[in-house]
Amino acid sequence: SATFAATYEPRTAEASEVDVLIHSNDPDEEFTIVHLQGTGLAPVIQLDPWSYDYGAADIGCAVALPVAIRNVGNTDLIVTDLTYLTASSELSFDALEAVNGPLPWTVAPGGEVEISAIYLPTDDLRDEGYLQVSSNDPYQGAAEATQIGQGQLPPLVTETFVQDSGLADLLFIIDDAAAMEQAQARIAASAETLLDSMVDAGMRFHIGVITARSPIFQGAILTEATPDMEDAFISQLPGVGGTGDGQPAEMAWQATRSGADAGPGGAFLRDDALLAMIFISDGPDTSPTDWSIYLSDFQALKTDSDDLQIHAISGDYPDGCDGASAADNAYEMSVATDGLYLSACAINWNPHMEAIAERVQRDFRGCELSQFPDPDSVEVSVDGVPLTERWAYNNTDNNVTFDETPEPGAVITITYRPMPSCPG
Repeated sequence: SATFAATYEPRTAEASEVDVLIHSNDPDEEFTIVHLQGTGLAPVIQLDPWSYDYGAADIGCAVALPVAIRNVGNTDLIVTDLTYLTASSELSFDALEAVNGPLPWTVAPGGEVEISAIYLPTDDLRDEGYLQVSSNDPYQGAAEATQIGQGQLPPLVTETFVQDSGLADLLFIIDDAAAMEQAQARIAASAETLLDSMVDAGMRFHIGVITARSPIFQGAILTEATPDMEDAFISQLPGVGGTGDGQPAEMAWQATRSGADAGPGGAFLRDDALLAMIFISDGPDTSPTDWSIYLSDFQALKTDSDDLQIHAISGDYPDGCDGASAADNAYEMSVATDGLYLSACAINWNPHMEAIAERVQRDFRGCELSQFPDPDSVEVSVDGVPLTERWAYNNTDNNVTFDETPEPGAVITITYRPMPSCPG
Protein backbone atom coordinates (compact mmCIF):
# COMPACT_ATOMS: atom_id res chain seq x y z
CA SER A 1 0.00 0.00 0.00
CA ALA A 2 0.87 3.65 -0.39
CA THR A 3 -0.56 6.79 1.24
CA PHE A 4 -1.00 10.32 -0.03
CA ALA A 5 -2.53 13.38 1.68
CA ALA A 6 -5.31 15.61 0.32
CA THR A 7 -5.51 18.99 2.11
CA TYR A 8 -8.64 21.23 2.24
CA GLU A 9 -8.12 24.88 3.17
CA PRO A 10 -11.36 26.82 2.45
CA ARG A 11 -10.96 30.57 2.10
CA THR A 12 -14.55 31.41 2.95
CA ALA A 13 -17.95 29.82 3.38
CA GLU A 14 -18.13 27.54 0.39
CA ALA A 15 -18.86 24.01 -0.71
CA SER A 16 -15.96 22.44 -2.66
CA GLU A 17 -15.37 19.11 -4.40
CA VAL A 18 -12.66 17.55 -6.52
CA ASP A 19 -11.85 14.17 -8.11
CA VAL A 20 -8.41 12.62 -7.64
CA LEU A 21 -7.52 10.46 -10.65
CA ILE A 22 -5.08 7.59 -9.87
CA HIS A 23 -3.35 6.09 -12.90
CA SER A 24 -1.71 2.67 -12.46
CA ASN A 25 -0.80 -0.50 -14.30
CA ASP A 26 -3.82 -2.36 -12.93
CA PRO A 27 -5.02 -4.26 -16.04
CA ASP A 28 -8.69 -4.06 -14.93
CA GLU A 29 -8.79 -0.44 -13.68
CA GLU A 30 -6.18 1.66 -15.31
CA PHE A 31 -7.78 4.74 -13.74
CA THR A 32 -9.28 4.94 -10.28
CA ILE A 33 -11.24 8.02 -9.08
CA VAL A 34 -11.33 9.21 -5.48
CA HIS A 35 -14.10 11.90 -4.96
CA LEU A 36 -13.33 14.51 -2.28
CA GLN A 37 -15.74 17.16 -0.99
CA GLY A 38 -15.95 19.60 1.93
CA THR A 39 -17.72 22.70 3.25
CA GLY A 40 -15.97 25.82 4.52
CA LEU A 41 -17.44 27.45 7.61
CA ALA A 42 -17.03 31.23 7.77
CA PRO A 43 -18.94 34.49 7.99
CA VAL A 44 -19.19 36.41 4.71
CA ILE A 45 -19.81 40.15 4.75
CA GLN A 46 -21.79 41.87 2.00
CA LEU A 47 -22.52 45.61 1.74
CA ASP A 48 -25.57 46.77 -0.18
CA PRO A 49 -25.28 49.01 -2.09
CA TRP A 50 -21.55 48.55 -2.51
CA SER A 51 -21.44 51.59 -4.84
CA TYR A 52 -23.84 54.54 -4.91
CA ASP A 53 -24.03 57.85 -6.74
CA TYR A 54 -26.12 60.49 -4.96
CA GLY A 55 -26.23 62.42 -8.22
CA ALA A 56 -26.75 66.19 -8.10
CA ALA A 57 -27.93 66.91 -4.55
CA ASP A 58 -29.25 70.28 -3.42
CA ILE A 59 -26.74 72.21 -1.39
CA GLY A 60 -27.81 72.40 2.23
CA CYS A 61 -30.04 69.31 2.08
CA ALA A 62 -28.90 66.13 3.82
CA VAL A 63 -29.48 62.86 1.95
CA ALA A 64 -29.42 59.67 4.02
CA LEU A 65 -28.59 56.42 2.22
CA PRO A 66 -29.44 53.13 3.99
CA VAL A 67 -26.53 50.70 3.75
CA ALA A 68 -27.17 47.07 4.71
CA ILE A 69 -24.40 45.01 6.31
CA ARG A 70 -25.37 41.41 5.53
CA ASN A 71 -23.96 38.06 6.55
CA VAL A 72 -24.29 35.71 3.59
CA GLY A 73 -21.98 33.17 5.24
CA ASN A 74 -22.80 30.24 7.51
CA THR A 75 -21.34 31.31 10.86
CA ASP A 76 -21.81 34.46 12.91
CA LEU A 77 -20.36 37.69 11.51
CA ILE A 78 -18.80 40.00 14.11
CA VAL A 79 -18.72 43.65 12.99
CA THR A 80 -15.94 45.30 14.96
CA ASP A 81 -15.44 48.76 13.48
CA LEU A 82 -16.85 51.35 11.07
CA THR A 83 -14.63 53.92 9.35
CA TYR A 84 -15.33 56.56 6.75
CA LEU A 85 -12.48 57.42 4.41
CA THR A 86 -12.92 60.72 2.56
CA ALA A 87 -11.25 64.04 1.93
CA SER A 88 -14.64 65.76 2.17
CA SER A 89 -16.40 66.91 5.31
CA GLU A 90 -19.71 66.58 3.47
CA LEU A 91 -19.81 62.77 3.60
CA SER A 92 -20.28 60.87 6.86
CA PHE A 93 -22.15 57.95 8.39
CA ASP A 94 -24.49 57.22 11.26
CA ALA A 95 -24.14 53.85 12.99
CA LEU A 96 -27.72 54.15 14.26
CA GLU A 97 -26.63 52.89 17.66
CA ALA A 98 -30.04 53.76 19.09
CA VAL A 99 -31.33 50.80 17.06
CA ASN A 100 -28.23 48.63 16.61
CA GLY A 101 -26.57 49.18 19.96
CA PRO A 102 -22.83 49.78 20.41
CA LEU A 103 -20.16 47.88 18.50
CA PRO A 104 -19.29 45.06 18.15
CA TRP A 105 -22.39 43.69 16.43
CA THR A 106 -23.11 40.00 15.92
CA VAL A 107 -24.96 39.21 12.70
CA ALA A 108 -26.30 35.71 12.34
CA PRO A 109 -26.13 33.89 8.99
CA GLY A 110 -28.78 35.36 6.71
CA GLY A 111 -29.17 38.43 8.95
CA GLU A 112 -28.27 42.08 8.47
CA VAL A 113 -27.93 45.42 10.23
CA GLU A 114 -28.56 48.76 8.59
CA ILE A 115 -26.56 51.95 8.96
CA SER A 116 -26.84 55.29 7.18
CA ALA A 117 -24.38 56.98 4.82
CA ILE A 118 -25.09 60.73 4.85
CA TYR A 119 -24.35 63.35 2.20
CA LEU A 120 -24.75 67.02 3.09
CA PRO A 121 -23.26 69.08 0.24
CA THR A 122 -22.12 72.60 1.03
CA ASP A 123 -20.66 73.45 -2.38
CA ASP A 124 -20.96 72.35 -5.99
CA LEU A 125 -17.77 70.24 -6.06
CA ARG A 126 -17.64 66.47 -6.54
CA ASP A 127 -17.30 64.42 -3.36
CA GLU A 128 -16.24 60.80 -2.93
CA GLY A 129 -16.01 58.62 0.15
CA TYR A 130 -15.57 55.03 1.26
CA LEU A 131 -17.44 53.39 4.10
CA GLN A 132 -15.15 50.70 5.51
CA VAL A 133 -16.61 47.93 7.68
CA SER A 134 -14.19 45.71 9.66
CA SER A 135 -15.29 42.23 10.69
CA ASN A 136 -14.17 38.64 11.30
CA ASP A 137 -14.78 37.70 7.66
CA PRO A 138 -11.54 35.74 6.96
CA TYR A 139 -11.53 36.57 3.25
CA GLN A 140 -12.16 40.32 3.42
CA GLY A 141 -11.49 41.70 6.83
CA ALA A 142 -12.49 45.23 5.74
CA ALA A 143 -15.36 45.49 3.27
CA GLU A 144 -15.80 48.77 1.43
CA ALA A 145 -18.79 50.65 -0.05
CA THR A 146 -18.29 53.72 -2.23
CA GLN A 147 -20.46 56.85 -2.28
CA ILE A 148 -20.08 59.77 -4.68
CA GLY A 149 -22.08 62.93 -5.17
CA GLN A 150 -22.00 66.52 -6.28
CA GLY A 151 -23.82 69.46 -4.74
CA GLN A 152 -25.90 71.74 -6.90
CA LEU A 153 -27.21 75.24 -6.32
CA PRO A 154 -30.89 75.82 -7.09
CA PRO A 155 -31.24 77.68 -10.39
CA LEU A 156 -31.76 81.44 -10.27
CA VAL A 157 -35.36 82.62 -10.33
CA THR A 158 -36.42 85.90 -11.92
CA GLU A 159 -39.78 87.42 -11.06
CA THR A 160 -41.25 90.53 -12.65
CA PHE A 161 -43.77 92.89 -11.07
CA VAL A 162 -45.46 95.89 -12.64
CA GLN A 163 -45.96 98.59 -10.03
CA ASP A 164 -49.64 99.15 -9.58
CA SER A 165 -50.94 102.60 -8.87
CA GLY A 166 -52.54 101.25 -5.71
CA LEU A 167 -56.18 100.26 -5.66
CA ALA A 168 -58.18 101.04 -2.53
CA ASP A 169 -61.89 101.22 -1.87
CA LEU A 170 -62.57 103.43 1.18
CA LEU A 171 -65.96 103.19 2.84
CA PHE A 172 -66.57 105.94 5.41
CA ILE A 173 -69.22 105.21 8.03
CA ILE A 174 -69.87 108.59 9.70
CA ASP A 175 -72.15 109.04 12.68
CA ASP A 176 -74.75 111.79 12.19
CA ALA A 177 -75.68 112.17 15.86
CA ALA A 178 -76.23 115.71 17.17
CA ALA A 179 -72.99 115.51 19.16
CA MET A 180 -70.95 114.93 15.97
CA GLU A 181 -70.93 118.55 14.79
CA GLN A 182 -67.39 119.24 15.96
CA ALA A 183 -66.12 115.86 14.68
CA GLN A 184 -67.57 116.49 11.22
CA ALA A 185 -65.91 119.90 11.16
CA ARG A 186 -62.62 118.17 11.85
CA ILE A 187 -63.25 115.72 9.03
CA ALA A 188 -63.85 118.63 6.66
CA ALA A 189 -60.71 120.41 7.85
CA SER A 190 -58.53 117.33 7.29
CA ALA A 191 -60.09 116.04 4.05
CA GLU A 192 -57.47 117.75 1.91
CA THR A 193 -54.69 115.88 3.75
CA LEU A 194 -56.34 112.51 3.13
CA LEU A 195 -57.11 113.11 -0.53
CA ASP A 196 -53.83 114.80 -1.45
CA SER A 197 -51.82 112.02 0.22
CA MET A 198 -53.53 109.36 -1.88
CA VAL A 199 -53.35 111.36 -5.09
CA ASP A 200 -49.66 112.16 -4.56
CA ALA A 201 -48.99 108.43 -4.06
CA GLY A 202 -50.53 107.71 -7.45
CA MET A 203 -53.36 105.69 -5.94
CA ARG A 204 -56.54 104.76 -7.74
CA PHE A 205 -59.28 104.89 -5.18
CA HIS A 206 -63.00 104.80 -4.63
CA ILE A 207 -64.59 106.66 -1.73
CA GLY A 208 -68.12 106.05 -0.57
CA VAL A 209 -69.84 107.67 2.43
CA ILE A 210 -72.71 106.22 4.46
CA THR A 211 -74.07 107.10 7.90
CA ALA A 212 -74.53 105.19 11.14
CA ARG A 213 -78.27 105.05 10.36
CA SER A 214 -78.37 104.45 6.60
CA PRO A 215 -76.42 102.10 4.28
CA ILE A 216 -77.14 104.28 1.25
CA PHE A 217 -74.31 106.34 -0.27
CA GLN A 218 -74.54 110.04 0.55
CA GLY A 219 -73.55 110.89 -3.01
CA ALA A 220 -71.65 109.65 -6.04
CA ILE A 221 -68.57 107.45 -5.68
CA LEU A 222 -65.49 109.67 -5.53
CA THR A 223 -62.33 108.72 -7.42
CA GLU A 224 -58.92 110.21 -8.06
CA ALA A 225 -60.43 111.79 -11.20
CA THR A 226 -63.37 113.51 -9.48
CA PRO A 227 -63.32 117.29 -10.14
CA ASP A 228 -63.10 119.45 -7.02
CA MET A 229 -62.63 116.28 -5.03
CA GLU A 230 -62.27 117.92 -1.62
CA ASP A 231 -65.50 119.89 -1.98
CA ALA A 232 -67.28 116.79 -3.28
CA PHE A 233 -66.15 114.79 -0.27
CA ILE A 234 -67.13 117.48 2.24
CA SER A 235 -70.55 117.78 0.58
CA GLN A 236 -71.23 114.16 1.46
CA LEU A 237 -70.68 114.60 5.19
CA PRO A 238 -74.09 113.71 6.61
CA GLY A 239 -74.53 116.62 8.97
CA VAL A 240 -76.00 116.16 12.43
CA GLY A 241 -79.41 115.63 13.94
CA GLY A 242 -79.47 111.93 14.65
CA THR A 243 -80.70 110.47 17.91
CA GLY A 244 -77.41 108.97 19.12
CA ASP A 245 -78.44 105.33 18.71
CA GLY A 246 -76.43 104.70 15.55
CA GLN A 247 -75.54 101.25 14.26
CA PRO A 248 -72.39 101.82 12.19
CA ALA A 249 -71.32 98.16 12.02
CA GLU A 250 -74.81 97.09 10.94
CA MET A 251 -74.99 99.84 8.30
CA ALA A 252 -71.59 98.85 6.93
CA TRP A 253 -72.81 95.26 6.77
CA GLN A 254 -76.00 96.24 4.95
CA ALA A 255 -74.08 98.49 2.56
CA THR A 256 -71.78 95.63 1.51
CA ARG A 257 -74.48 93.04 0.81
CA SER A 258 -75.06 91.95 -2.76
CA GLY A 259 -77.06 94.58 -4.61
CA ALA A 260 -76.32 97.32 -2.06
CA ASP A 261 -74.30 100.45 -2.86
CA ALA A 262 -70.98 98.97 -1.68
CA GLY A 263 -71.81 95.32 -2.36
CA PRO A 264 -70.17 92.77 -4.67
CA GLY A 265 -70.81 93.30 -8.35
CA GLY A 266 -71.45 97.01 -7.94
CA ALA A 267 -69.42 99.97 -9.11
CA PHE A 268 -67.76 100.59 -5.74
CA LEU A 269 -66.21 97.31 -4.64
CA ARG A 270 -63.37 96.03 -6.87
CA ASP A 271 -62.05 92.48 -6.62
CA ASP A 272 -58.39 93.50 -6.81
CA ALA A 273 -58.57 96.51 -4.49
CA LEU A 274 -57.93 96.87 -0.79
CA LEU A 275 -61.17 97.47 1.14
CA ALA A 276 -60.79 99.96 4.00
CA MET A 277 -63.69 100.79 6.30
CA ILE A 278 -63.30 103.98 8.35
CA PHE A 279 -65.74 104.27 11.26
CA ILE A 280 -66.09 107.80 12.67
CA SER A 281 -68.32 108.12 15.72
CA ASP A 282 -68.38 109.60 19.21
CA GLY A 283 -71.14 107.35 20.53
CA PRO A 284 -71.68 103.67 21.32
CA ASP A 285 -72.52 101.22 18.54
CA THR A 286 -75.97 99.66 19.06
CA SER A 287 -75.65 97.19 16.18
CA PRO A 288 -77.59 93.97 16.93
CA THR A 289 -74.89 91.43 16.02
CA ASP A 290 -71.53 90.56 17.57
CA TRP A 291 -68.55 92.31 15.99
CA SER A 292 -66.86 88.99 15.13
CA ILE A 293 -69.75 88.00 12.86
CA TYR A 294 -69.67 91.35 11.09
CA LEU A 295 -65.92 91.01 10.65
CA SER A 296 -66.22 87.51 9.22
CA ASP A 297 -68.70 88.74 6.62
CA PHE A 298 -66.51 91.74 5.76
CA GLN A 299 -63.47 89.47 5.29
CA ALA A 300 -65.52 87.20 3.02
CA LEU A 301 -65.81 90.12 0.59
CA LYS A 302 -62.12 89.67 -0.28
CA THR A 303 -60.30 86.63 -1.61
CA ASP A 304 -57.45 87.42 0.77
CA SER A 305 -58.63 88.54 4.21
CA ASP A 306 -55.49 90.71 4.46
CA ASP A 307 -57.11 92.94 1.82
CA LEU A 308 -59.51 94.21 4.48
CA GLN A 309 -58.58 97.04 6.84
CA ILE A 310 -60.82 98.54 9.49
CA HIS A 311 -59.92 101.91 11.01
CA ALA A 312 -61.77 104.09 13.46
CA ILE A 313 -61.75 107.63 14.82
CA SER A 314 -63.68 107.54 18.06
CA GLY A 315 -63.49 108.12 21.79
CA ASP A 316 -60.41 106.77 23.49
CA TYR A 317 -60.68 103.07 24.32
CA PRO A 318 -62.04 101.93 26.71
CA ASP A 319 -63.35 104.88 28.72
CA GLY A 320 -63.83 107.54 26.05
CA CYS A 321 -62.70 111.18 26.25
CA ASP A 322 -64.30 114.64 26.47
CA GLY A 323 -67.80 113.21 26.13
CA ALA A 324 -66.93 110.91 23.22
CA SER A 325 -67.60 107.23 23.90
CA ALA A 326 -65.36 104.46 22.65
CA ALA A 327 -66.76 102.48 19.72
CA ASP A 328 -66.47 98.90 20.90
CA ASN A 329 -67.24 97.13 17.62
CA ALA A 330 -64.92 99.35 15.58
CA TYR A 331 -62.17 98.97 18.17
CA GLU A 332 -62.32 95.16 18.14
CA MET A 333 -62.41 94.98 14.35
CA SER A 334 -59.53 97.45 13.97
CA VAL A 335 -57.38 95.34 16.29
CA ALA A 336 -58.28 92.15 14.39
CA THR A 337 -57.29 93.67 11.03
CA ASP A 338 -54.20 95.53 12.27
CA GLY A 339 -56.03 98.77 11.61
CA LEU A 340 -55.81 102.19 13.24
CA TYR A 341 -57.89 103.29 16.21
CA LEU A 342 -57.47 107.05 16.52
CA SER A 343 -58.70 109.52 19.10
CA ALA A 344 -61.71 111.64 18.18
CA CYS A 345 -60.65 114.06 20.92
CA ALA A 346 -57.58 115.25 19.02
CA ILE A 347 -57.92 118.88 17.92
CA ASN A 348 -56.08 118.36 14.63
CA TRP A 349 -57.15 115.38 12.53
CA ASN A 350 -54.62 115.92 9.75
CA PRO A 351 -52.23 113.32 11.26
CA HIS A 352 -55.16 110.90 11.49
CA MET A 353 -55.98 111.28 7.82
CA GLU A 354 -52.35 111.10 6.79
CA ALA A 355 -51.91 107.87 8.77
CA ILE A 356 -54.99 106.33 7.14
CA ALA A 357 -53.79 107.37 3.67
CA GLU A 358 -50.39 105.80 4.33
CA ARG A 359 -51.88 102.59 5.70
CA VAL A 360 -54.10 101.96 2.68
CA GLN A 361 -51.00 102.12 0.49
CA ARG A 362 -49.46 99.20 2.37
CA ASP A 363 -50.21 96.38 -0.02
CA PHE A 364 -48.53 97.82 -3.08
CA ARG A 365 -45.27 98.86 -1.42
CA GLY A 366 -43.90 95.32 -1.51
CA CYS A 367 -43.39 92.50 -4.01
CA GLU A 368 -44.19 89.09 -2.54
CA LEU A 369 -41.89 86.36 -3.88
CA SER A 370 -43.14 82.93 -4.89
CA GLN A 371 -40.26 81.13 -3.13
CA PHE A 372 -38.10 81.90 -0.12
CA PRO A 373 -34.72 83.17 -1.32
CA ASP A 374 -31.20 83.08 -0.02
CA PRO A 375 -31.27 86.70 1.23
CA ASP A 376 -27.70 87.31 0.05
CA SER A 377 -28.65 86.38 -3.51
CA VAL A 378 -31.51 88.87 -3.97
CA GLU A 379 -30.96 91.47 -6.71
CA VAL A 380 -33.50 94.17 -7.56
CA SER A 381 -33.85 96.45 -10.55
CA VAL A 382 -36.52 98.99 -11.48
CA ASP A 383 -37.06 99.69 -15.17
CA GLY A 384 -33.78 97.91 -15.88
CA VAL A 385 -31.73 100.00 -13.43
CA PRO A 386 -30.14 97.90 -10.63
CA LEU A 387 -30.88 99.12 -7.10
CA THR A 388 -28.19 98.48 -4.51
CA GLU A 389 -30.08 100.27 -1.73
CA ARG A 390 -33.49 101.77 -0.84
CA TRP A 391 -35.06 98.33 -0.66
CA ALA A 392 -35.07 95.49 1.84
CA TYR A 393 -36.01 91.83 1.92
CA ASN A 394 -38.56 90.99 4.62
CA ASN A 395 -38.18 87.35 5.65
CA THR A 396 -41.40 87.30 7.69
CA ASP A 397 -43.65 88.26 4.76
CA ASN A 398 -41.26 86.95 2.08
CA ASN A 399 -41.40 90.18 0.13
CA VAL A 400 -39.20 92.98 -1.08
CA THR A 401 -40.22 96.40 0.21
CA PHE A 402 -39.06 99.83 -0.91
CA ASP A 403 -38.18 102.93 1.05
CA GLU A 404 -40.00 104.88 -1.64
CA THR A 405 -42.76 103.31 -3.67
CA PRO A 406 -41.70 102.93 -7.33
CA GLU A 407 -43.59 105.07 -9.81
CA PRO A 408 -46.86 103.67 -11.15
CA GLY A 409 -46.19 101.44 -14.14
CA ALA A 410 -42.57 100.79 -13.17
CA VAL A 411 -41.29 97.30 -14.01
CA ILE A 412 -39.63 95.70 -10.99
CA THR A 413 -37.36 92.73 -11.65
CA ILE A 414 -36.20 90.58 -8.73
CA THR A 415 -33.65 87.81 -9.25
CA TYR A 416 -32.72 85.40 -6.48
CA ARG A 417 -31.57 81.90 -5.71
CA PRO A 418 -34.24 79.98 -3.79
CA MET A 419 -33.37 78.34 -0.54
CA PRO A 420 -33.19 74.56 -1.10
CA SER A 421 -36.44 72.79 -0.48
CA CYS A 422 -35.19 69.82 1.49
CA PRO A 423 -37.44 66.73 1.68
CA GLY A 424 -39.09 66.47 5.08
